[in-house]
Amino acid sequence: MANTKESVINTDSSNQDEAITVKITAEQLEILNNFQKEKEKLEEKNKQVEEKLKELSDKELRKESLSTNRILKNTQKTVTLTIPIDKRNPKDLVVPVTINGYTWQIKRGEKVEVPEEVERILHEAKYI
Repeated sequence: MANTKESVINTDSSNQDEAITVKITAEQLEILNNFQKEKEKLEEKNKQVEEKLKELSDKELRKESLSTNRILKNTQKTVTLTIPIDKRNPKDLVVPVTINGYTWQIKRGEKVEVPEEVERILHEAKYI
């Protein structure tokens, strides 16, 4: 017969008569402990991987954003546009447009040259 360990779980601390007894074999207890250890190891590895991914993704995002700017400059025509000043929000002086991490900060009320894709986004967003 396998060794067993009895645990008493009180369902109501004021009533000891209604305690539940749970029998766990030594083998089951060892399996549970091993699962817990493996879980802790995996959580630590997961944390390390997440930290490395964050470092990589920051570098990759920067690289990707610069690449996007370069590609748009080399493959698209530029257009001249002016985003009107918003009379209801006079302090709203800049409109950001971001594509794959690269952001154009476009000042309202000034003529600027931007790639066609930026113009399309501004048009769809009803800025122009």
